[in-house]
Amino acid sequence: MNTIKINATTNYRAPIVIGRQRENEVTRIDFDLSGWISTYGIGIVSVSVQRKTDTKPYPVPISINNDGIATWIITDVETINAGRVMVQLTYYVDTKRKKSNIYALTVIKSIAEDGEAPEPYESWLEVLQELTAETAANAESARQSAASAGQSASDAERSMQEAQGHANDASASARNAETSATNAEASALDAEHYADLAGQHATEAGYAFFDVDDSDGELYVEKTDNLNDLDFTVNETTGTLEVVING
Repeated sequence: MNTIKINATTNYRAPIVIGRQRENEVTRIDFDLSGWISTYGIGIVSVSVQRKTDTKPYPVPISINNDGIATWIITDVETINAGRVMVQLTYYVDTKRKKSNIYALTVIKSIAEDGEAPEPYESWLEVLQELTAETAANAESARQSAASAGQSASDAERSMQEAQGHANDASASARNAETSATNAEASALDAEHYADLAGQHATEAGYAFFDVDDSDGELYVEKTDNLNDLDFTVNETTGTLEVVING
């Protein structure tokens, strides 16, 4: 494909040949809009085209790529007649409107063909519908991306809150465990203390040990000195152990 490059900020005085009569989609014009974008900001652009037989121009919407280049594919709508075609760019940024110089394009004569070329407005409406659909799709995609980003942020915040809750629970469990350990240690000390007291009371009050000798079947009693006043005997009638207090 033949490519013609035009800087939107430059004035071209000589006519620019865009092909022969009735050629279709074999020539493209790349309009460099980077100067306008730098000066006015990011916007949209359209091309106004007026052939020599037209009483008024028709618009051709074109899109701008990331490099600031707007590409216009020349169709047989523009090359239907040999001769001059007048073209002008209009760049829109919000309420701002910037127009380029009028470019003189030339279509070289060729042997005529039968049939009629497409109506320029029909072609323009098709392109406009495609651009509208593409813009709507991009807007929906951007909306979904924004919603997804918002959901991700909400999920991240909820996860952070849950993590903080788990950390608080773990901290509380650690404090409870520490308290339980302290209480257990205190209980062990208390038990040891009471065991010592019980041992002391037993020593002071006196105590006796009873044991049956397996060899002779006799019951033997050992007692502390402070129990000398007590004797123990088995009642042969009832078989119970009785305590005898010596007067």
